[in-house]
This record gives sequence, structure tokens and C-alpha cells, in this order.
Amino acid sequence: MGGSDIKHDSTTRSGTEALSTSVSDTQRQTETDMSKVHVSDLAQRLLPQASGIGEYAMFDRDAVAVHASPRSFAKDFEREQVRALLDVFTSATAPSVSTELLKQHAKSITLATTDYTLSGPRGAQHPLEIITLHPSHAHAQVLFAAPTATLLLVFKTAPDTDASYQSNEKQGVWTAVRSFASALSQIGL
Repeated sequence: MGGSDIKHDSTTRSGTEALSTSVSDTQRQTETDMSKVHVSDLAQRLLPQASGIGEYAMFDRDAVAVHASPRSFAKDFEREQVRALLDVFTSATAPSVSTELLKQHAKSITLATTDYTLSGPRGAQHPLEIITLHPSHAHAQVLFAAPTATLLLVFKTAPDTDASYQSNEKQGVWTAVRSFASALSQIGL
């Protein structure tokens, strides 16, 4: 028989409809997962003031902010900028990408109107899962970024944090970032 016998449900939608449904379903699932977990409580335990982290934001894989503290921190980032940062991690984890090629293409990025020089995610400085973003001007704070299975986490250091190369405070920030990302990953985010 003809196409009139086809019942339109989630499995028979057009490619565009299925894609938009998939994206919105993924976003709703991330929001649902996050509502089950008290992210703010988790952040209070794993990102205390002594960690050197002043603010943080969480973005889903579609570059949409899903949580931030304070909320205004996430609004500083445009979706294209978040996508560019996600692309750095995607490139870095591709098996065919050499360290030289990664360094050549991922040297800097503009986030929230500030230019940053990237350190990582490859190299001896820190593990693959963290990028350090050094601002081009001294009055801006250093940023750190780390992915989980479903999120991109962006952290801003507290104003008095010494994030210079291999400082004890920078090591503390790395530890806090890794712990928070790991905790979110363990609960499926």
C-alpha cells in the first residue's frame, strides 16, 4: 500500500524532525538528570572557596548553558564560542591528530570578549581532560575547561588565585576541576 499507511511517531519522522526532537530530548534529559542531582550542593562540597575557583558554568553538547554559579557567568559566553571550545576537545581526542597539528590549530580562542591562549589538553602540563585558558590581558582571570560525557564545564579562578605555571594554587584548581568533572561523570552527566 501507499505512504498513507505509515503512522507518524518518533521513529518515522523526517530527518529534520527527528534531529530537532533528538536535540531537544537530549537537552531535556540533561536538565532532568541535573534536577535529580543537586548540582549546587555538589559544587559546594567539591568547589569550596579554598579551591581557587570563583565561578563556573555548565554547557550541554549543543553549547546551551544548563547551570552556572553565578547565573550571569554563563551569559558571558556565546554559543559559537562554546562550540569552538568543544571542538578543541574533540580534536584533541581524535586518534589521528598529532600534538603538532593540535598546537597549530588550537592556540587561542575568544570567550566573553577576552582573547585566551590555550594550554592543553595535550602535553606534560596537565591531563588530557583539562584546558587552561590564559587571558591576553592581566586584569582577566584564568579559565579552566573540562568535559564530561554530556557537559562542558568552564571554571573561572577566584581573583586572588595564583594560576601561574605549576603553582600550588593552580594544582589545587586542577584537583577541584578533576574532582567535580569526575563526580558529574559518575552520576551520568
